[in-house]
Amino acid sequence: MEAAVEPINAAGGVKGRPLRLTVCDSQFTVNGEMACTRKLVAAKPSAIVAPFLAADQSGGVFKILETEKLPVVGGQGGSPAEMNSPVSYPLGSAFMGPYQGAALGMVRAGATSVTVLADSPNPAGSFATDLITNALHVRGITKVKRVTAYPAADPTFATAAAQAGGDGVDGIVLDATSNSNAKLVRALRSGGYTGAITVPALLFPASSIGELGSLAEGIVLDSSTAFPADTANPGVAAFLGDMHRYRPDAAVDDASLQAWSGVQLFAKVAAQASVVEPATLITTLDHLNSPIDIQTSGPWSVAGKLNTIPGFSRIVNPMVTFGTVRGGKVVPQQGGFENPF
Repeated sequence: MEAAVEPINAAGGVKGRPLRLTVCDSQFTVNGEMACTRKLVAAKPSAIVAPFLAADQSGGVFKILETEKLPVVGGQGGSPAEMNSPVSYPLGSAFMGPYQGAALGMVRAGATSVTVLADSPNPAGSFATDLITNALHVRGITKVKRVTAYPAADPTFATAAAQAGGDGVDGIVLDATSNSNAKLVRALRSGGYTGAITVPALLFPASSIGELGSLAEGIVLDSSTAFPADTANPGVAAFLGDMHRYRPDAAVDDASLQAWSGVQLFAKVAAQASVVEPATLITTLDHLNSPIDIQTSGPWSVAGKLNTIPGFSRIVNPMVTFGTVRGGKVVPQQGGFENPF
């Protein structure tokens, strides 16, 4: 996020004022997210920008933010609460779009028997697995089984891989944490699995692809933002330039691109507000009908787009893009952004 804030401030900030960034690391725990929310609220910000909130699936975080009437702009949409809260304005379709995209990837691969492979503990696991399973069923793939890998009892994930890839399975959707997915792929390949694998890009960072080498070849990723390797995209080129200049030692991956994109979105919205404060930002967001195009995600606007996807009322930009791992990099598939719902 610093790599997005610093060049904006160097160019004069927003409406002549510099952006001030306050960061809190939740450690992907419920208690951590609640504590960070209270800390950030106490700092009296204009908005919460580009957060990753997925551990708290109860909605507790958003109850606090709704009480404070504090807008959440450019979030990653890690929970049902974030995708339905009146103060939430996600960057894209968050995990919901990529989960739909992962199911669509199975259809395009011709899979007929699919495993949704998760890990434990994973606070968002059950919610995500339900979404993927339902998306597969809607697309006509009814032979779906769910397998969970348990690190303590199965440290190499060999047992989970054998369960996931057996019984004629020809497609696997990875729904584990990013730390587990590389190990799961290694276990699947070691066990002889050669079928299709799809995974939301946010759960399969460049570090995992590099660690796996040729074992990652052919895996299909989908994302609500462009891929960091898509240097032909002007938005990605700007992101890479900012990262190189301002944070050369930071990871260049889907998570950092989403954070950078969220800040870009916030800055463009704030520039249209008469005053950069919570209530005015919410009014500006709610009436935004001219699409903002930051190029790293689909065109973004709010007016007339709320409540169009059942169960996820705050998705205003449902688009995802697909890529395939080739030679250690994610090669974007032709077609750009598309609606997977």
